[in-house]
Amino acid sequence: MFHQLRQRTVGWMTHSAPEALYDRQLVWLAFALMVTGLVMVTSASFPISSRLTDQPFHFMFRHAIFLVLALGTSSVVLQVPIAKWFKYSSYLLALSIFLLIVVLVVGKSVNGASRWIPLGLFNLQPAEVAKLSLFIFMSGYLVRKQDEVRQSFFGGFIKPIMVFTTFAILLLGQPDLGTVVVMLVTLFGLLFIAGAKLSQFIALFVAGVSAVIALILVEPIVSGV
Repeated sequence: MFHQLRQRTVGWMTHSAPEALYDRQLVWLAFALMVTGLVMVTSASFPISSRLTDQPFHFMFRHAIFLVLALGTSSVVLQVPIAKWFKYSSYLLALSIFLLIVVLVVGKSVNGASRWIPLGLFNLQPAEVAKLSLFIFMSGYLVRKQDEVRQSFFGGFIKPIMVFTTFAILLLGQPDLGTVVVMLVTLFGLLFIAGAKLSQFIALFVAGVSAVIALILVEPIVSGV
């Protein structure tokens, strides 16, 4: 009986049911990252938390609260069909561009970087909204235009690059090179999965890596140090 229960548990963790709304393996990986992050926050913040608040687990509890809120939000977001996200991805993209422009004008500056919009209870970081909207938009675009991406450089392949370039320019104005690198690497993966030509992919990869290295050498603050 124990053996059967163990097999069912392992099977549930490693194989997604056909009707499942999510990939169970990814969920467990996400949980593992959450737990690892919580342990690291607890370990790193113990001395400073004791000194500042007389509560050694102050930052751990605060981080745990954010994790609970994140899990609650994700459970709600999970109920939205992926087709809806694709349908409104252009609006999310426009909202992200608007927020990235706003943060350059009225953003809160910390250590020479303007990356947050103060909203009273919390500070909104438009870069996080931009990452989500870009990935949703790109996923929907590559599903719709997969053949164009594979066959035409100026028709299907260059359009995602132009969208990414717009985001990159606005993000580097903050400056925030880290987010640009995350977006670039993810875009590489999406284009690769979509079947972009190897020659185009290699050219884009070389150009992207060269640009990142040049930015780090020319303007160290862009890296977020």
